[in-house]
Amino acid sequence: MGNGMWVTGWSYAQRRTSFTRWENQNSFEIEIPNNISGYGIKLKFSNWYGTRSVGIKKSDISLRGYKHPIFVDKKREFYLTPEKDIYSEPVFLDIVPGESVKINVTFTDKLRPESGNTFQEGIAMILQSVLIAVDDKIDVIAFFGDSITHRQKWTKPLIRKWYEKYPGKLAAFEVSVDGSRLLNDSPAKEDETLGFRADRRFQHDILENAGINYTVFALGLNDLSMEEEGENVLTLETYRKEVKKIVGTAHSKGIKIVGLTITPRLIDEFYTNERNQLRKEINQWILNEAPFDMVADVASAISNESDTALKPEYQDIDGIHINEKAGKVIAGILDKVEILGW
Repeated sequence: MGNGMWVTGWSYAQRRTSFTRWENQNSFEIEIPNNISGYGIKLKFSNWYGTRSVGIKKSDISLRGYKHPIFVDKKREFYLTPEKDIYSEPVFLDIVPGESVKINVTFTDKLRPESGNTFQEGIAMILQSVLIAVDDKIDVIAFFGDSITHRQKWTKPLIRKWYEKYPGKLAAFEVSVDGSRLLNDSPAKEDETLGFRADRRFQHDILENAGINYTVFALGLNDLSMEEEGENVLTLETYRKEVKKIVGTAHSKGIKIVGLTITPRLIDEFYTNERNQLRKEINQWILNEAPFDMVADVASAISNESDTALKPEYQDIDGIHINEKAGKVIAGILDKVEILGW
């Protein structure tokens, strides 16, 4: 056991869970990959979007066939108060790259928690982050975006590739929310299920997660296609102003940011030709003037010739989201950007 520091080995963005599947379950178990060498683990739980307290009866970490109980204030059973995060006490044990960590959480009742997010085939409610105690410097990179990122079509193959190439050198994860927007919170009709606006989420999901020193920023498409009366309106100027503010905040904390161009979607009553033209103007600003430390033009690689939609072979069925083939293209682009300078 050394005199190191805690870094985030994995994290997952929170949102309101009003419309999330919940089948009267009172527990969940998830398995997360690990690419870090360390000597301890602790968990960060969050009730950030909650309006009532949530009880956790017990939680455990399973590693190499052994189950390690989790305590908060020396108690197995504990409660998460609304709009708060809480850390467990550390469990000290050897952590090595390539070993998955299983985490089990059992609630005190079967009421659906109000804060959480869908994870893989199950529901990872309440768990925000897994922190690992390390002696050596670790790069931690978070992918901050909307459903294009959250659905993991490009993040999953990229993380897999990086973990194979750089065992023990970095942790990477996405902290994205379906429908997330740059300028506005989730529309009122969506009951915060699309998350808070970008700067508020950036504070919670990036700045308040220990050790993150790189962020990939991919937001804007939902601002182009989803606005309610009275909300902040997306223009080239409002996009530039907000991005400059977020990048400035990141730089003040020593975090470098990679900006991605905004991918297109099918034209419809919400995403008009005028909106698509604005997307093109924003993308030109991203490529030529934005204060990002690096940029990656992922949009041009998967857009059709007129830049009015995704290429048919890269579209998911809805014409909005990318498929796995497009995800591999984006992952390949980012792998060549040399984000980490290695």
